[in-house]
Amino acid sequence: LYSDPKAFTSLRKRLSAYFLQSDVVFRSLEEVDLEKILREIDEDRRRAKLVLEKRAVQEIRDLFRTTLVVVESPNKARTIAGFFGKPQMRLIGESVAYEVPLGERLLVLTASLGHVLDLVTDRGFFGVLEEEDRYVPVYDTLKRCREKNLQHTDYAYLKERCGGRIEDKMTLLEGMRLAGYEVDEIFIATDPDAEGEKIAYDLFLLLRPFNGSIKRAEFHEVTPRAFRDAVENPRSFDTNLVKAQIVRRVLDRWVGFTLSRILWKVFGRSWFSAGRVQTPVLGWVIERYKKSKEKKGEILFRIKGHPFRMEVEDPELAERIFGDLERASVALESPREEERKPPPPFSTDTVLEEADRQLGLSARETMNLLQSLFEAGLITYHRTDSVRVSTAGIHHVAEPFITERFGREFFQPRSWGEGGAHECIRPTRPLDPDNLRFMIAADLLKLEGDPRKALKLYELVFRRFMASQMKPVRVVVEKLSLKLPYYSWSEEVVTEIREHGFDL
Repeated sequence: LYSDPKAFTSLRKRLSAYFLQSDVVFRSLEEVDLEKILREIDEDRRRAKLVLEKRAVQEIRDLFRTTLVVVESPNKARTIAGFFGKPQMRLIGESVAYEVPLGERLLVLTASLGHVLDLVTDRGFFGVLEEEDRYVPVYDTLKRCREKNLQHTDYAYLKERCGGRIEDKMTLLEGMRLAGYEVDEIFIATDPDAEGEKIAYDLFLLLRPFNGSIKRAEFHEVTPRAFRDAVENPRSFDTNLVKAQIVRRVLDRWVGFTLSRILWKVFGRSWFSAGRVQTPVLGWVIERYKKSKEKKGEILFRIKGHPFRMEVEDPELAERIFGDLERASVALESPREEERKPPPPFSTDTVLEEADRQLGLSARETMNLLQSLFEAGLITYHRTDSVRVSTAGIHHVAEPFITERFGREFFQPRSWGEGGAHECIRPTRPLDPDNLRFMIAADLLKLEGDPRKALKLYELVFRRFMASQMKPVRVVVEKLSLKLPYYSWSEEVVTEIREHGFDL
């Protein structure tokens, strides 16, 4: 194969769609100890024969562990299982599980389908009891009506509003408890944020009577390497993060329910709602909207095909300027050369802003598409305020792509910050949008939601990240001035690129 460089390069590129460069190492046959490998195969066969003859059950138990892994979504469970072979599907109660071997473990992957518990509505003050000097939140399992897409802790509440079947998370928990009896250990691998920690802690409390070995597995990207690291290095549960989520949920309930009832009384409409976050944000939106309606002039014009925008406070003056534009003198002044560095990779706030500006996606749609990309193992976790890039992101994702596509001289690594558990939003492998488009078209990869929009969003994330790891651009900047006898306007513009970099 190596004697055909074209075929070898093609193989490497296709493998990069599934694995990081560090996960696949090519070696010369002379470097491999074939006799040792054959001895290990023979030993495995010997053990398998003893097991079949029921003569080495304890030995195998000591070497091979069964592990139940609980993630949040079935799509993520299926993606992870597919990393390590063709998984076997089975039912745990009414939930689908995927069995696949990983090293000395047999993994059983299943999903919690989000939260399993929530605050009740019919106890205490909106689900919180007040006992002397403390508050006690009261939780129950969530029930869901698929037909109306409603969920609630109160079965009677849903029964009144749902014409179809009501699903209770208790059924899912009973299946997990049965599986807990069968396995040696349980790893809860929900999302690495406060909500994910609360889901994990709830599952820990509910499954602990049925299995004494339950730990938290945390990973920030759905890749074979990240998942292996999480399984090999489980941690304890972060109760401070759990407490933070409980306080936030109680505040949501107290503020939201109280304000909503005021709205019902004032407007006589029981479907109006208010909340701890949505009400102040709505006020800010209304304030900004009113400000935007204040009269002012905006002039859009082109100079040699390039669009410009001029904002003038006085609408009458703006109209006069617009009528005199053809008589205005235009000049480029004060040229200078400067170096422009690339922007940092995306965090949640910046990706929401750019997805709206460039793709016209709403915040909700963007987050749903990012969730789909994350669960498919294409990007790192998308709920983050960090722009930090890990060593793996720099040297196993950015470096191979940039050096192969543009040349090593264009690669300029940047970590964009130090320490911390969270990373920026970035691709998990050097898979460019064109190859991803091919994989989707060839049905090699399935994405939840709208694949076309997901692909455009992936391209936005991919290009921003690669640009953040490339060298700066050297440009010539000049001052573009437009002058009339009674008004002048200027703006700095790039008139020449002297040396390419992240702009490619």
